[in-house]
Amino acid sequence: MDTYPAGVTRPDVVNLEDFDAEHTMSWKSDCERWRAVISSWRTSLVAF
Repeated sequence: MDTYPAGVTRPDVVNLEDFDAEHTMSWKSDCERWRAVISSWRTSLVAF
């Protein structure tokens, strides 16, 4: 089963950030990168 179908089929609306961690622990695997990705995503919403 493909776990990333939306990111592959709709890259115009999905930005997949892959972290080397379990689903609920993603933010703990690389805190600085996670915060940067979330901050960038939130900024892009304001521009929308």
